[in-house]
Amino acid sequence: MGILFKLFGSSKSDYKTLLPFQQWFLNYHDSNDFMKSRLGTSLLVQSFSIVNELQPTLPLYAPLLMKYKRTTSKDIIDKILLPELELLSSVDFDNYMIEPARVVGAALLIQIYERDPSLFSNW
Repeated sequence: MGILFKLFGSSKSDYKTLLPFQQWFLNYHDSNDFMKSRLGTSLLVQSFSIVNELQPTLPLYAPLLMKYKRTTSKDIIDKILLPELELLSSVDFDNYMIEPARVVGAALLIQIYERDPSLFSNW
């Protein structure tokens, strides 16, 4: 049973999205490209799941976007999600750093969608 859970259960990367965003980012930054891809995919899937729970009217569906994506999770994190942090006020930024990474990811996805929904079609 242990090996099946290890193969098909939640990954360590999924659990790392529960870390405060600042810690998740440090882990992400210090990882190799393979681990960045795993951490990025986990963050996106978990964040989309939260978006779907909080705002079910938004057409942001992780399985669809992740299945047909045209760019890597690492590129989405590095080129779209993380630069979004620069648009936050210093107070919001400080608050985001202590929230779970998946919650911050969800907030950033909603922020991106509200500003420019067409960005998601390029993924």
